Amino acid sequence: MKQYKTSKLFYGKYPYKIETDILGWDIKTLGVARIIAECNNPRGRYKSRCEDFRKDLLEYITIAEEFINSDIKTRAEGNILNYFLEDRNTYDSMCKKLAPWIVSVTAPASDNDLEILQSDTQQVLCNVLPYEKYQFKITLRENTPIEIRLKFSKWLENYQDRVKVSNTTRYWLQGYKNFSQNPFLYIDDYKQLSLTLLFLGNYVKKKQEYVLRDTQINSVSEDKECQH
Repeated sequence: MKQYKTSKLFYGKYPYKIETDILGWDIKTLGVARIIAECNNPRGRYKSRCEDFRKDLLEYITIAEEFINSDIKTRAEGNILNYFLEDRNTYDSMCKKLAPWIVSVTAPASDNDLEILQSDTQQVLCNVLPYEKYQFKITLRENTPIEIRLKFSKWLENYQDRVKVSNTTRYWLQGYKNFSQNPFLYIDDYKQLSLTLLFLGNYVKKKQEYVLRDTQINSVSEDKECQH
């Protein structure tokens, strides 16, 4: 079982995630009662599967029923059924009960990390700042007018050592591309962020702040979503 650290809240709300491998799409679309009926029917939906498979699925759905039929958020991706949770007690309980089917879990590295995550959904926890320098990331609106983009691109020339722009975003700002999905740039500190936000105004779509976690507190692996 892989373990990851939560870098930002899932769906802006959930600090915990459990990933299980057991016909997730069927469970999500058919529901618990139908899955139980099919498992108990040797001529049903899973007739081509071996008896051990049906027994394993039945055992899973019997244990997981209380969680699936609760207000816990779930998402199916092929065979994977993901659970997203708000509280630690439920997370710990599910980890124990669903252990044979869990392929990965994601949780805050410490109580301090959890407090930071829940205090501001725009904060992203990481061990190293992007490019070891930039504290903020802003995403621009795709419908930003070309005249604003051109002026902003020219303005950025004065701050090349404090703002990092990807080539794709730069081409879009300079008018060489008519569209760029989620164009973004990194900014080094609060002062430069304030100047940039003042220039762009309502053309800023999203703002994120990278917060260094205390890497000495925990030993779980780095969450894949925290790389930058």
